[in-house]
Amino acid sequence: MQFHHASIEVSNLDRSITFYREMLGFIVESQLEAMGERIAFLTLGEFRLELVQPAITAKIQHRSTHLAFAVHDLQGQMDILQSRNMLPCEGPYNLENGWRISFYEGPNGELLEFVEGV
Repeated sequence: MQFHHASIEVSNLDRSITFYREMLGFIVESQLEAMGERIAFLTLGEFRLELVQPAITAKIQHRSTHLAFAVHDLQGQMDILQSRNMLPCEGPYNLENGWRISFYEGPNGELLEFVEGV
């Protein structure tokens, strides 16, 4: 068995696609509609992300939802994001296990974690 994809619910599919494409470099793999939902699959290397816009969008809460990305140079990634007008909502932090992490907020309130030292 192997991991296939992660999925998050979004309030505006087009805005979310633009964010993940322009800010993080994802590529749109496919888009479809099913059971009233608009769905897009995006890829970043081997990672696949499913964005789902429900037929009826209620207030979405992603309090524990986060996507974590391994990076070789956290400060370099933070500099790239800052050049795109994104500032961290938490961090950077140095963890006891040697990881260095920082969190950003995505367009739907989801947390994006960047991890150096993995």
